[in-house]
Amino acid sequence: MVGFKDDESVAIMPQGYYAASPNGEQYTNVRIGNRAYGIESYKYKTFYHRPDIVKLAWQLGDAERAIAQANQAN
Repeated sequence: MVGFKDDESVAIMPQGYYAASPNGEQYTNVRIGNRAYGIESYKYKTFYHRPDIVKLAWQLGDAERAIAQANQAN
């Protein structure tokens, strides 16, 4: 979890899933190959913006189990 000015934050899991405060994404880029993209403007957000998985992983203390449970629910 990373905090920024104005109480914005982003929590990113090693698997790539993330949750962000309302404006936290503006401070975060994702690197694909040799290029960096803003999360809010790249299709990365479509797949990886999963606050439900991040919250469940935090509660369970197990990221892989949280991902499996979230995928079963969908």
